[in-house]
Amino acid sequence: MEALDAAIGAWLLGTAGFEAMAVDGKVLKGAVRAEGAQVHLLSAFLHGQGVTIAQKQIARKTNEIPELRNLLQDVNIAGKVVTADALHAQRETARFLVEDKKADYLFTAVKGNQRKLRDRLTCLPWGDFPPQR
Repeated sequence: MEALDAAIGAWLLGTAGFEAMAVDGKVLKGAVRAEGAQVHLLSAFLHGQGVTIAQKQIARKTNEIPELRNLLQDVNIAGKVVTADALHAQRETARFLVEDKKADYLFTAVKGNQRKLRDRLTCLPWGDFPPQR
């Protein structure tokens, strides 16, 4: 099944012109493994097209953080932007995206998982440069 997922994802990626992709994890409501644990998927999908191009089931003894690198290892995202939530605001994830994959990233929020970074960001004069459309 993983080989089929990879082949379909590669085909979709090759047919869709895209600039940005999102990575997000979800627990599948009602889906339970044989040992009783819930099923947790990590997916990469294209912003503009709403198409999933890669997905990976998260093993019970791990979490999304290291699996993002495994999910995107074989996906060509050079020159593209990868967005992810606060959970992925990690140095190793940023390094992987920029240095290994030659991509850019935007982590949408920084929460308590990166306290020093959050504290540095709150000190910035945000009113001096509001987001532009």
